Amino acid sequence: MFCTPIVPVGTKEEGLERLFADRSSEIFRNFLQVLNHHGRLDLIRLILKSLRKQVEERHKRIRIHVRSAVPLTDHHRERLEHAVRESLKLEPIMDLQVDPELLGGLVVRVHDWKFDGSVRTQLVNLRNQLIERSSHEIQSGRDRFRSDEGN
Repeated sequence: MFCTPIVPVGTKEEGLERLFADRSSEIFRNFLQVLNHHGRLDLIRLILKSLRKQVEERHKRIRIHVRSAVPLTDHHRERLEHAVRESLKLEPIMDLQVDPELLGGLVVRVHDWKFDGSVRTQLVNLRNQLIERSSHEIQSGRDRFRSDEGN
């Protein structure tokens, strides 16, 4: 109801007041009303995401998204947390997810950086290397039979 342009601003204003009157601060209610008057209530999720990121940065924390084929043991989780602490000098907030699509290994994402250590990716990389080497061998075999005169 709050994100659709079909509902009038006044109706949304009344709804926000009734919904948040006794549950939030006046500053927060005013913030919501400003978003409402400017037709920006649909941005509330992005604003929340940005706020969380700023709070994490202020407290020297970083969100780490980890996908694995099976649940990580406490030992592996602690090793991963330790590696993040040592390399980034930040306290990790682990978002662990089990992904049965992975054959094994891990996929770790930190902001825009992604480390794909999954078995599937390793197999694809190995396949590509074999194809590349085979192509090179075929080409070098052709070069042995070629003469300087172009025949």
